[in-house]
Amino acid sequence: MAAAGQKRRRADSDDGDSGRYPTGGTPPADTPPMSNTPMDLSPAAPSTPPATATATDPTAGVNDIDDLLRAAMVQALLPEAAPDHVLDHFLEAANWDVNLAVANFRAHRHALFNPLVVAPTASNPIVINSSTSNTPVPSPTQRRASGDSFTTASDESEDEKPVYKGRFKMNNEEQRRRLAYTLRRALKALYPNYDLSPPEAILLLVMNGWSTDAVLRTKKGTWGMRNRLNNSYDHMRLPIRSSPQDTDKDKKQQILQRDERLALLIDATGRSDWVSLREHLEAFDWNVVDAISSWFSAGIEPDPNAPWQNKPKQKKNEKTFRVGLRQCENGRYVKPPADDMWKAPAMDNEWAPDRSTFEPDEDEPDSGSDDDDDDDSDAEGQRLIRSDAKRQPGIEINEDLATAKVGQPNKYKLMQERIEKGKYENHRFVNKFDWGSNVRMDLFKGVRQDRGKLIGPFDWNNKDHVGKLNQFRRQNLRRDTQLLKRQGHQPWTDAENEFLYELNEEKVLDRMNATGKTRDEIIDGFSMSKQEKQEWADRFNQRFEGKTPKGADEPRRARKAAALMTQRNRNEDIIRDFRAARDEKYFEKKERAENNRKNGTSKTKKTNNAAAAAADDATEDEDAEQ
Repeated sequence: MAAAGQKRRRADSDDGDSGRYPTGGTPPADTPPMSNTPMDLSPAAPSTPPATATATDPTAGVNDIDDLLRAAMVQALLPEAAPDHVLDHFLEAANWDVNLAVANFRAHRHALFNPLVVAPTASNPIVINSSTSNTPVPSPTQRRASGDSFTTASDESEDEKPVYKGRFKMNNEEQRRRLAYTLRRALKALYPNYDLSPPEAILLLVMNGWSTDAVLRTKKGTWGMRNRLNNSYDHMRLPIRSSPQDTDKDKKQQILQRDERLALLIDATGRSDWVSLREHLEAFDWNVVDAISSWFSAGIEPDPNAPWQNKPKQKKNEKTFRVGLRQCENGRYVKPPADDMWKAPAMDNEWAPDRSTFEPDEDEPDSGSDDDDDDDSDAEGQRLIRSDAKRQPGIEINEDLATAKVGQPNKYKLMQERIEKGKYENHRFVNKFDWGSNVRMDLFKGVRQDRGKLIGPFDWNNKDHVGKLNQFRRQNLRRDTQLLKRQGHQPWTDAENEFLYELNEEKVLDRMNATGKTRDEIIDGFSMSKQEKQEWADRFNQRFEGKTPKGADEPRRARKAAALMTQRNRNEDIIRDFRAARDEKYFEKKERAENNRKNGTSKTKKTNNAAAAAADDATEDEDAEQ
């Protein structure tokens, strides 16, 4: 037995009874029977603990005081009792006050098993709306909202396929609202005088790939945040109205603007029923900022006249029936919010009122550096460059434009979604690989049916497989939107190669003079620090950026330090004279392309140049990541 005030050691017998009853080992006489009725999870009215719980004093000579306190807490919580280590945690946190421990336990359970109806604050981490304090725990079917694949009982009996959860777990809308509250608290801690409105919070998260850390890293603080919102989204407040005087060019521009705003609202809400969102935008004259504000505070009701509201008995017209819904990564349609799950929870009063503009109120802060003009706080993949294609572009639903990474499985990267001419379309990476029985191949357009040529399952640890996926994503992004994640390949001219050679020669001579070592000794152990590489890039760009050297077709863009290091390993003179590591993969591809041209292969020179450029870009990306 442990002495008073000491914790007894856990015995093997604890695995059987878990210390739930007093030392006699007999359950209390008034233990309620187990029931399937919903439990009361309200922290406001915890069960009254037994009198022994509050009357016991550690100095009264009772040996196992922790056992008695735990047993008292168990009796108060039955049938919700938890393991000993959980009870001990709450008792210790409450300084062994059973009443307080029970209340904290119930509040914790309520936060886990019920939606967050009022946002937590810094002073009170868990705040429960009194109107829902006695709400029973919803069943799994009741808890399903937007984000679950559309699967009914008849579907299960026919196909015997499990229910597939959609993007972002159970309820996309709830999670986005919670993240907005998290961002507001974080910004309030950094900038006490900065008041955030719901549309600002949501759009900052959209702009930064739903990363609160990326938002907090925004340069120039709150001014930079407002300035970016102003530049990116303030023009989307203007109404879009058609008139008989509109030209064809005007009509195309209006279609593109509507697509852009609908895609933004889909990304902001995470909803599947894009038809409902489109009608919501139309009600606001396509003012997407006001539409987001209305969704955050009240919610968006699913379209009552949508095809999915009245499912036909037979599945013959499955595609027609589910028009207006997004697809999940496995091809199945994602169901809209069920019942009243579309309704927004009650908001607290700490949000700032909506503003008529995102333009910063104060003047731009003086940071003392010209480099701050280039804001690099964007989430990876957010910066896109317009190409010169003539095709009318669509708008990507920009949930994630970052490239896939080897060893980092992310099934959502297999799907690319877009809005084109007011309708939802998607691409899925289904060719070349065998995706098994989980994928509804019949729901994708243009899927190759010849499965004899498939190369097996997709492997996230295989660099070639992930490379094919990224190539597929870049190609579709360029075709669908005429937007590029990066500029095209920039061939090296003779003048640039000569200057890079001079930089290498200068660095070797400087080290010889500084150390007294021979040339061979310097070259054999040649390496450069990050700062030295950046100094090279600065000097290189100072000489060539914005200029058109001999042999170039257009002015040179700035090159990164990683690009210079890559070219060291591809320049024959530098490899020979400075023993730089030879990029064998690059030279193999270059030789293969040259042989194709000599042998009269069907590939044209333009095609080969494009392939070589893509290989160069891929290698430069790898160097940049390293």
